[in-house]
Amino acid sequence: MIEQKQLDTISNLFLDVESCFGTRNFCFLTWESFMQSLRVFTGTRQEFIKQIRNVVYISKNTSPRISLLIFMFSRFLEFFTNDIDDTDSLVKLKKTALKVAQQILDDRKRSSKKLLSLAKDVIQDKDVILIHNASHTVFDILANAHACHKKFRVILAEQETKRTTQIIRFLQDTGIRFQVIPEYLLSHLEQDITKFITGAVTINSQYNVISDAGSAALISEMQHHKIPVYLCITTDKLSLWEAKEKHHRYKSHSYKNCHGVEYEKLIFSHDRYSVDMVDYFVTNKGILSTAEIKDLYKQRFLKQRKWREKHGV
Repeated sequence: MIEQKQLDTISNLFLDVESCFGTRNFCFLTWESFMQSLRVFTGTRQEFIKQIRNVVYISKNTSPRISLLIFMFSRFLEFFTNDIDDTDSLVKLKKTALKVAQQILDDRKRSSKKLLSLAKDVIQDKDVILIHNASHTVFDILANAHACHKKFRVILAEQETKRTTQIIRFLQDTGIRFQVIPEYLLSHLEQDITKFITGAVTINSQYNVISDAGSAALISEMQHHKIPVYLCITTDKLSLWEAKEKHHRYKSHSYKNCHGVEYEKLIFSHDRYSVDMVDYFVTNKGILSTAEIKDLYKQRFLKQRKWREKHGV
C-alpha cells in the first residue's frame, strides 16, 4: 500500500510538472513514462500486475486529482484485465499492457486533434485575443490560426514569472503578435479585447471549472464587460465523480524581517469558477453552450456511475 507521505510527494511533483507543461502534455508525458516502465520491468508476473495496480491507485489519489490521468489509467486497467488470464507469461503480459497503453494514448491524441479541427473558426481576422494560462490546447489553436494566415494579435495577462515567460517564448517562436500587461492593469485594454480563450484542468460534478490560479478574476472581468469567453477542454478531462475536495492546494511561506513584519503568504495552485460564466466550450464534440456542456457532463457522469456499480468500484 502506498503511504500518504509518498502520495504527498508525488502530488507536489505532479503540480510542478503540470504547471510547466499544461494538463494535457503533463498526462501524455506521464503516460509515456509509464509505457517505458512497462518495457523495462524485470520481475515476476505477480509483481508486474501489483505495480500496475499501485500506479493506478496513485493516479486516483493524488491531490488535486487530475481527471484526464485518472480516465486514462482507469480505462487502461479495465482493458488490460479483460485481455489477460492466469496462464499468461510475463512476456505476454507486457506485450498486452503496452498494446493497451498505446491504444489509450492514441485515442487521447485523436481527441485533441478533433478539438483542434473543430476550433478552426474560433479565431477570426482582426481578433484581439486575451490569454493568461499555459494551456497547450490554446497554444495549438493560436498556432493553427497563425499558420492559416489569420490576422490577429494576443494580449497576455501577466502573472507568475515562470509561466508568463513560457507563454512569451511560445508566442515569440510562433511569430504571433502580442502585448503583455499585468493582470491588475487589464482594465486599460478591455476595450480592445474581442474574446478570451483559456484552458482548464477539469469540470467537476458541481459544474465548476478547475483552472490555473487567477482564472476566476479574469473570467469575472470578462463577464462584466460582455467579452465572450471560450473554454477549450476535451471531454475526457471531465471529473466523473462526486466533487468532495476544493480542488485547490496552497503552499504557505513565512516571510521574516520584511520591514520588521512577519506574515504568512498563501499561494493557491488552482482556481475555480462556475461553467455559467463561460460563453462557449470548445471540445472534441463540438463548440457547446453552457446548457450543452451540462447535459453532456450529466450523461457521462451517469454512464460512469453505472460502470462503477457494475464493477463494484
